[in-house]
Amino acid sequence: MTDNPKSEDFKEFLLKNNIDVNVSNARNYLGLAFNLLSTLLTFAFILFHEAGHALSVKLLTDNDVPKVTIIPSTSGIGGVNIPKKMGLITKDELLNNVRVLYAGRAAELILKKDEGQITTGA
Repeated sequence: MTDNPKSEDFKEFLLKNNIDVNVSNARNYLGLAFNLLSTLLTFAFILFHEAGHALSVKLLTDNDVPKVTIIPSTSGIGGVNIPKKMGLITKDELLNNVRVLYAGRAAELILKKDEGQITTGA
């Protein structure tokens, strides 16, 4: 017997050399790995989006950011909790609040560098 896989059927070569050839298991594992990687990349993208909101809150307002999450809820995929200010607000405060709302979209644009790749969450 030769150890050259070109001289015989490759699967037979693997079997003779005690190499596991269970291709279906390999495909399952690759599928699971791909799904896990896809999920992790999605969460990383959501995290970047939410970080855009949180950073803009700290830079543009006097508000604290007690919580940032990427855990899905009934109100969306992720979120930034910002305490509501009671009473009247100035025009500058209102404009900064709008900027905070757009900051997640801006973060996505910085990450993707393409308007066509920005998600519907933005």
